[in-house]
Amino acid sequence: MKVLAGLAAAARRRELVLPPPTAPRPPPSLAKALARPGILAELKPGSPTEGAMRDVDAALATSLVRAGVAGLSALTEPTRFGGSPELLALAVATGAPVLMKDFVVTERQLDLAEAAGASAVLLILPLLSSEHSEWASPEAALDAARARGLETLLEVYDDEEYLLASLLEPDMVGVNNRDLREDDLPVDPERAIGVLSRCGPIEGVPVLALSGARDAADVRAQVKAGAAGVLVGTTLMKAADPAAKLRELLEGLK
Repeated sequence: MKVLAGLAAAARRRELVLPPPTAPRPPPSLAKALARPGILAELKPGSPTEGAMRDVDAALATSLVRAGVAGLSALTEPTRFGGSPELLALAVATGAPVLMKDFVVTERQLDLAEAAGASAVLLILPLLSSEHSEWASPEAALDAARARGLETLLEVYDDEEYLLASLLEPDMVGVNNRDLREDDLPVDPERAIGVLSRCGPIEGVPVLALSGARDAADVRAQVKAGAAGVLVGTTLMKAADPAAKLRELLEGLK
């Protein structure tokens, strides 16, 4: 939990300059886009484990949308992932549903998501307390997002968190195969499969498998276990041709 808590603390200290609204609300629904299995492509210039991976521009984002993503995930965390509000705006400009991905622990970050025209915001369940965020409870964080017209993707790591998430009525739930609570950020591609097999689906709520998919077989395994979608970042960002790699991954949905 040390790494995750540190990233949350940095997010609380971060200065944010909000852009003027760039898109009409409501934006396209990410939850509705996942009514059938799909891939959420992450625009991620870097990561703590991989370092800098690639520059992300409008042409890359557009190519991924044209290749058939259900939506885009755009990082706004600047120091460890190379994200920015500009990257979020670039994703929104494609017209696809967009998830703002960050260690969201402040109202100001939700304001950024709303102003930029994001469809949804990532909320990490272990951070949604007064110890790590501006909110006293997960319910308060979810309500704050909904008040801004934002859909919520609630990230969890284990059965207990998953079952709690099912009671909180988020728009989507994500089981992260990468454990940000551990110092070495290990990836277990079986984590989401295990949680889904033990706990089952959540009625009316798309469940996503986050991180770890490298090929079509990995995507197929997550969807077969009950995932409504798979978020893929590093695999796409490290590919010589991300759009071609995405089309390969999409074969796992067939």
